[in-house]
Amino acid sequence: LDLKSIFSTIKEKVSNVIIVKSLNDKDNQLKAQLSKLTQIIEVNSIREAVKIAYNLASNDNNVIFSPASGNKEKVMKEYDDFSSSVFDL
Repeated sequence: LDLKSIFSTIKEKVSNVIIVKSLNDKDNQLKAQLSKLTQIIEVNSIREAVKIAYNLASNDNNVIFSPASGNKEKVMKEYDDFSSSVFDL
């Protein structure tokens, strides 16, 4: 995965990236590249990610959910987990 085209934007705009732990090599490559640009926080679940994002974000920040899976069913489950976690805050 090549992030060179968006490095400057990430450096300028992104303060934290919260990643749900994975054993996937592509995810680990992404984590390695992003860690050169911003702080990486690894968590065990989407619910944990939402809680941390909530505590880190200030009023003028945006929190973006971006699933890194090509599996539609997995993405939909993660989206449901994300949505319910946000509503539970």
